[in-house]
Amino acid sequence: MPKKVLHVSAAIVTAAVAALFVGCAPSQTVKQPTIVPEEARRDTAKQYFSIGAGYFQTGETEAAIKNLKRALTYDPAYYDVYLMVGSAYRRLNDRALAEDYYRQAIKVHPEQAKAYQDLGDMLLASGRDTAAMSVYQDGLANDSSNADLYNGVAEVYLKWNNRAKADSVYRRAITRFPDELSVVWNWADFLFRQKRFADALPSLEPLAGKYPKIPEVRNKLADAYAGVKQYSKAAAQLETLLMLDPGNNGTVLRLGVSYQNTGRLKEAMQQYDTLIARDSTQPLPYRFKAEILAGQGNLNTAEQLLRKVLRMDSHDLLAVADLGDVYLKRAGQVSGKNLAETPTPALDEALRLCDEAKGYYARASSDPDLRDYTASKTAYTDKLVRSLKLERSVRD
Repeated sequence: MPKKVLHVSAAIVTAAVAALFVGCAPSQTVKQPTIVPEEARRDTAKQYFSIGAGYFQTGETEAAIKNLKRALTYDPAYYDVYLMVGSAYRRLNDRALAEDYYRQAIKVHPEQAKAYQDLGDMLLASGRDTAAMSVYQDGLANDSSNADLYNGVAEVYLKWNNRAKADSVYRRAITRFPDELSVVWNWADFLFRQKRFADALPSLEPLAGKYPKIPEVRNKLADAYAGVKQYSKAAAQLETLLMLDPGNNGTVLRLGVSYQNTGRLKEAMQQYDTLIARDSTQPLPYRFKAEILAGQGNLNTAEQLLRKVLRMDSHDLLAVADLGDVYLKRAGQVSGKNLAETPTPALDEALRLCDEAKGYYARASSDPDLRDYTASKTAYTDKLVRSLKLERSVRD
């Protein structure tokens, strides 16, 4: 399961705010109210909890634990205190004590899911997959309304390389919590890892309608559309995102790519030029702009931009492959359509350009994602070389 920032319940946050009124100084004393003793003990426990929460929020973990434990002496069934002490010990990397307090929370309130979730997440993060699975399943048996517990079970199955069972758990969770962001998010991540973008769309599309102003939802939906090559729909989502946040450079870049993939090249160039004007040190806009220029036959400017990219990032193998394309296009231009009519010096120049192209493709092929592309391009270049050499041999 994705790492989660240690957090506490809404009640804890409220209590932390209350601590501002109670005070967080170590020298503070807690006044015992003159009311019924049982209510007085609970009130005192809440005050110590507020103090401990204040320390926890400011990172003073030892002081937080000290005051939280005092709260438990007044109210041994204080659920949120056990959760926070567990989180405090987890912050101190004392997993044994953290586990003990999470399990005490489960013991005092087995019907509440948060302790199962926190304990399961800690166990999973520490590699105790089987124990985590047991905790998540116990939690679901006591409270099946907690979406994060489903996510935990699915994540364990993924660690066990059992994608079928993970898929089944996510589908159950999606059916039960179609509007729960965390469920849809984890489901989409699971599908994206398998490049099953089409399967994610039925969940993401209604979510975007329900939460139109949550950027993360539209971003995810745009990625899914791009994954199934529906670039116009991806562009529509990204255009909306830009209206919400015009200064987001990542959105501008992705919108440019979407425009480029739909043939809206002028608009794509505008997006790339916008990015270059904002920050001329970023290589990607130059590379994408170079690809458009190369496709339009403006090979000299494309090469200049690609070399600029490689000066910024010598490991950008996509730029290297693009340089291969530039040289291959040049070879085709020089050799012409009818080799029999091509002057001998031009044939020799075309052969030299083909060798340059193959060198770039060989270099780019070290990237596994480019291996098929460069192999295909190299095969095409070899075919051209054979034709050039055959024509050259006739003239010798």
